[in-house]
Amino acid sequence: RLDLPAAHAATHLARALLRTFAYRHGVRGKELNRLLLVFDEMLSNAVDHGGGAATLEVRDAEPGARIGVALRLNAAHWILNVADRGPGDAASLRRMLRTNADAALDSERGRGLILLRDLADAIGVRQRPLHQGIVVTARRVWHGRKA
Repeated sequence: RLDLPAAHAATHLARALLRTFAYRHGVRGKELNRLLLVFDEMLSNAVDHGGGAATLEVRDAEPGARIGVALRLNAAHWILNVADRGPGDAASLRRMLRTNADAALDSERGRGLILLRDLADAIGVRQRPLHQGIVVTARRVWHGRKA
């Protein structure tokens, strides 16, 4: 589990930590690249839309603007959770995930959601208690490691 300031600069260290953790637990090659791409997209969305206001540097992040990351791995699948503290609405995000992919390709926004849908087997979205942000969960089946 990681607790990060909601700034893009913090995502670089988090990515390195996630890569090391996943590699040590047997995620390699294309699957590791897939996991990192999902992670990058989820974290960027959390910084840009989840209370981070697209902040670049940690020193510029709003106090209390944090992102939580958790990765669970086992012999059959990985599950990645990214939680923010922004004003987002989980129901709206779920609707966006269900929209027609072709429509989002012509839009300024939303292409990352298409990418997430294509890279993970399942994407879940839930509201945090008291509407204090959302949690996005990506799940993927893989069989690259022995239990």
